[in-house]
Amino acid sequence: MSKKSKKRHIPDLDMNHNPVWQVLTDNNFPKKKSSGKKKKKKVSESSIDDDLQLIFDELEEKKEFEKAFKNKQKNRKYELSLFKVIVSILVLLIMGIVGTVIVKYDRYTVPTNSMTSTLEKNNQVLFKSNLPISRFSVVLVEKAGKKDVLRVVGMPGDDIKMSNDTLQVNGSIYEESYLKNNFVNFKYQEGNARKVYTSNFDMKHIVGQKEELSNIPERKYYLLGDNRQKVTDSRKVGLYDESDIKGVAVMKIAPIKEIGTIQ
Repeated sequence: MSKKSKKRHIPDLDMNHNPVWQVLTDNNFPKKKSSGKKKKKKVSESSIDDDLQLIFDELEEKKEFEKAFKNKQKNRKYELSLFKVIVSILVLLIMGIVGTVIVKYDRYTVPTNSMTSTLEKNNQVLFKSNLPISRFSVVLVEKAGKKDVLRVVGMPGDDIKMSNDTLQVNGSIYEESYLKNNFVNFKYQEGNARKVYTSNFDMKHIVGQKEELSNIPERKYYLLGDNRQKVTDSRKVGLYDESDIKGVAVMKIAPIKEIGTIQ
C-alpha cells in the first residue's frame, strides 16, 4: 500500500509578518565571532624614521655630555696640577728666603721692655751688623756692658728737640707714628691727661756733655726706647757711640703669629 506523501507547508512570505524576512530586514544578521586577536595596525615608514632619529639624537646628546664632562675633569686636573706647581714654587721661594735670612742675619732675644709695644721682652728678632743706620731704625746696642734694643732718633749733625711730645729735628716736626698705641694708653691712665709721654730734652741739656752742643757730633747717635716711661736711653745716659751699635734689627721672627718687619 503506497503511502500518501504529505504536502510541505510553505511559510507565509508575507513581508510584514514573516519572521525570516524581519531578521533579514532588521540588520540582525549574526555577527562573526572575533578570534580575540586585534589586528595590528600597519606602522608607517615615516614613524620608524622619526623614532630612529630621536634615538640617534639622544645618543648624540649623551656623547656630547660625556665629552664635556671629560673635558671638565681634564681641565680640573690641569688646574689642580697648576695650583700644586705654584704652591710648590712659593714654598721653595719662602724656604729659600728664610734660609738666606737665617744664614745672613743674626738672631737676638729682646732682653727688656724698652721697646714695648713695638717689641716685647723675649721677642726674637733678626739683625745685621753691617747695615747702614738711618733715622728711626731699631738697633741693638751695648753700652757699659748692658745690651738693649732702642730706636735711632738723632743722627750725626742733627739738632734735635722734644717739647710737649713733639719731636723736632733740624727745625722740622717729625711724627712718631710708632708711639701711637703707647701714647694713647698712657693718656687714658688716670692722672696722665696733662702729662707728657716723652720727657722734654734739647741739645743744650744732653747728659754727659761738658759743654753745650748745637748738633750731634760725628759718629754719635741719640737713641730712645718706644716705652718712654720705663726705659734707660739717651735721656739718662747721653749719646751713644757708633761702636755701641751692634746691628740693625730688621724682622721679628717670634712669636710666630707676630712675625714681620719692624716699624
